[in-house]
Amino acid sequence: MRQLPRHHRSRALRNPERHVVLLDTERQDHLPDATTADRSFVVSPILRPNTLDFISHSPQQTRRLAARLAELLQGGETICLSGKLGAGKTTFVQGLGEGLGIDEPIISPTFTLIREYVSPQGRPPLYHIDFYRLETTQDFQSLGLDEYFYGDGICAVEWPERAPSLLPEERLWIDMFFVDDMKRELLIRAEGQRYEELLAAFRKRTFGV
Repeated sequence: MRQLPRHHRSRALRNPERHVVLLDTERQDHLPDATTADRSFVVSPILRPNTLDFISHSPQQTRRLAARLAELLQGGETICLSGKLGAGKTTFVQGLGEGLGIDEPIISPTFTLIREYVSPQGRPPLYHIDFYRLETTQDFQSLGLDEYFYGDGICAVEWPERAPSLLPEERLWIDMFFVDDMKRELLIRAEGQRYEELLAAFRKRTFGV
């Protein structure tokens, strides 16, 4: 094996370089439907439509957000997940798996480097790739990454910053930052037209904006 209580409130970050959605869901841990999100959320002006920045308040919410993203994936996408140990990268991949209907438990591929998961009902497979323990050019080349990145599956790559030159130029890049023990900030950057369209669809589906 190669292997979002009474209502929701939001506020915009003061950084004008980002399109921001901060989810204040401390009392209930769920996401709004897109049909009601426009009444529940205030976002900053869309000055950079290829980015989205928001707060997840729990691992469960992170998984649900990832599941919503997975529902939009068609195959052939590369999702890069960057963040410190414990930031929630594998949690996000678990959400991708849930959105794809994968029943098999998804765990970190640190020691196997690549884990392959078959999706049911004709959905594309999920390739969970971890660059953490790779050290030399030969290590990366030995994985045969092009077979994954340019195939029909969905590649979720942890620690992509270790070898950015080996990644497709077009991709969805997600930086995950600690806010506190439970909360994480997610900054999503779409690189390439296909991923800009994907991010716009995810923003509309999840936040209604």
